[in-house]
Amino acid sequence: MRKPDCYLVRLGEQALKSRQVQRLWMKILLNNIKSGFKKKVKIEIDQNRIFIFTDDKKIEDILERTFGITSFSPVWMCSSDMKEIKKLANEIGKNIMKIKKEESFAVRARRAGIHDFTSQDVGREAGSAVWKVAKSKIDLTKPDKKLFIEVRQTRAYMYLEKINGPGGVPIGTGGKVVVLMSGGIDSPVAAWMMMKRGCDVILLYADNTPYSDKTNLNKVKNVSKILDKWYVGRKLKIYSFSNGKILKEFIKKCNIDMTCLLCKRVMYRAAEGLAKKENALAIVTGEALAQVASQTLMNIKVLDEASDMPILRPLICMDKSEIIKTAECIGTYNASIMKAKECEAVPEHPITKGKIRDIKREEKKIELNKLINKSLKGIKQLKN
Repeated sequence: MRKPDCYLVRLGEQALKSRQVQRLWMKILLNNIKSGFKKKVKIEIDQNRIFIFTDDKKIEDILERTFGITSFSPVWMCSSDMKEIKKLANEIGKNIMKIKKEESFAVRARRAGIHDFTSQDVGREAGSAVWKVAKSKIDLTKPDKKLFIEVRQTRAYMYLEKINGPGGVPIGTGGKVVVLMSGGIDSPVAAWMMMKRGCDVILLYADNTPYSDKTNLNKVKNVSKILDKWYVGRKLKIYSFSNGKILKEFIKKCNIDMTCLLCKRVMYRAAEGLAKKENALAIVTGEALAQVASQTLMNIKVLDEASDMPILRPLICMDKSEIIKTAECIGTYNASIMKAKECEAVPEHPITKGKIRDIKREEKKIELNKLINKSLKGIKQLKN
């Protein structure tokens, strides 16, 4: 029996958009898919189905990480002639399905286009062809094995499994955002979720040396390498800016309990500066409501005031177990829990009910704008 002829790729919510949006999203998705392969691939489109012809052994790994794809299947092809359909179904039943006598099977058939037979006819005739080699029970409710058939115009496609894709929408359809990246569990998940909604993401790491060290930067680099694998067809950018001197000024001259809020507001301003440089439209953080002291609703209000750009928090209503589960699924968890030096600037009793007027009063105690501008001038792109 020959290997599958191609891969059938299914799309999700793209099918619900207007025709103009569908065409645009399809173009972006196809570019992402093609760029993900080192070899040239042949691609055919039939309504909301994509057919990929390639001998690249990494095709399944690529499709499993390409946003905009809900599922895909390795398929065998033949013409839409009923005799050819029965012949191929018989071959698959004999050589691929290998149904045991104690097992049951079913054929699930669907049809699109104009033919002189119905979907029920396809299911019945193909099922008969499989039964001739299997001689086992047909169970249309809970079969042990299934053969799926899609007949579309002049071709028929047969497959045995549906492999899940990541879903979402194609990267490049949702605009560009800057993600504040700490290397912990939360921010990589937030970045991934924005990718899933079609956003180009740019990562920004705040280097808090001497209150942290290179172990934190190494975590960020390791996490970014994993996220880059989900960034199919594109290259993930990661930047770093120096925040240690600003932190030192906060600790020396400001209310120590406000250190975390003051520090995060600096990060927001730095992210806004990078966003303007990169033509990004929003800032993304890994904050979840009430998870830590700086993430109470009152403190989030104080943080938002630091930037004129939209602040997106995709994890805002998730609890820690949900975030951890997602991190494990996308592969960032182990990299995120690597040992690293904890930030030594965190106060013993961080404030939980910050007020904007109090924060602004503290910020006036140092030359904040001058320090931030200096950090932004020294911002650098890292290799990942």
